[in-house]
Amino acid sequence: MKNDLQNIFNHISKLEASGAQFWAPIIFIVFLGISFLFGMIFKFKWTILKVIAIIITMVGSIIAYNKIADIVNKHDQNLIGFVPFGVTLIAIAIYWVSRLILFIINLILHAIIKGIQKKKNPIKKRKWLFRILGGFSNLVVTIPGSLLITDVFLVGTKNKTSFGEVTKLGVKLLTSNKGVSLAGLIEKTKDIEKVLNTLTKSDILSKDYSSLSDKEKEELENTLKETAHLINDKRIFNAVVPIITKKAKENNVDKKINNIVENAIKEIETKDPSYKNASSEKKKEITEKYIKENINKLYENTKREDPKIEDKIKTLETVVGNLNENTKNDLIKEFDKVVPNDGELRNKINVTKTIEIFFDFLKEKNKKENEVKKEETSGINDSNLNDFINNLSGIGSEGGHNV
Repeated sequence: MKNDLQNIFNHISKLEASGAQFWAPIIFIVFLGISFLFGMIFKFKWTILKVIAIIITMVGSIIAYNKIADIVNKHDQNLIGFVPFGVTLIAIAIYWVSRLILFIINLILHAIIKGIQKKKNPIKKRKWLFRILGGFSNLVVTIPGSLLITDVFLVGTKNKTSFGEVTKLGVKLLTSNKGVSLAGLIEKTKDIEKVLNTLTKSDILSKDYSSLSDKEKEELENTLKETAHLINDKRIFNAVVPIITKKAKENNVDKKINNIVENAIKEIETKDPSYKNASSEKKKEITEKYIKENINKLYENTKREDPKIEDKIKTLETVVGNLNENTKNDLIKEFDKVVPNDGELRNKINVTKTIEIFFDFLKEKNKKENEVKKEETSGINDSNLNDFINNLSGIGSEGGHNV
């Protein structure tokens, strides 16, 4: 299944074309111009058939998504988020094939109608009015398909473009919201393949972080950082988030949060006897405030109770530490779903706000750890430089004595 996904991204990478951000909008306008002319020739017949092509594409996209999703779920549910990329490519194929078939039908109908039509002399003005209306209606129904096609042309663009934002509407409509825009995706395909290669290596992800070799740690951390940067793109976020949330469930992140909350409540009850008599909502407010002000101490207390907590949250810490604010908030919503609705944790705290506090703590923790690593690396480099200078000095001294 992983190989199938990589094949999809390989096909996408072949669609790259330089300068598309400049000529794709022109192609779009040309499509509309041609559609207007065809509408004038075939009038409303071709418009109706093109609407049918759109409906076929929309229905076909839903069927394709469901079929592919079933196959993916049987092999690896973690990869379900990548299905929309394939659906977009399938939608393009369905749209073109259905349009071609329906255009042939349109030509046949046009010839038959012309052949049996009685010769009349309608008012010329009215005849041209119908032609113009036919052209305009055909132009309108051509817009979604043209946006879908030109979206693919933009696959190689490196920066977001205003036209690229518009093409997303065509993709959304014709795939019945089951596909995703491919605009600007080409630069990320190599990173996606690399992430897929590492995230699907269960021998690395299933081990405790502390038991990994230095090489494995470096490989995992680099991949997690790349994953974080990738999922700052909403399309990639939707694809990768099932893998992250599954890892969170496996590591019982909700229980880790619950342990921190339990420690907080114990300390609150010791310091504030009135806490026990407070209302449920008031208790949540007090607990949330206390956790926010004492998260570092609470984490250290939890770590003493569960020394392996560092191993279990390292993946999450590295990812969260490299997310932008919007993606972090989206991930908080996903993690909120990890906590059971009928669980005791929801009775103690506002889960969303507490996860936000926890994520902010992890982000700061990751930042400090990276700063320490930089200092250590800098120290090693300085030490090596000093050794090098000392060695040079020694060689110079020896040379002086020989002279």
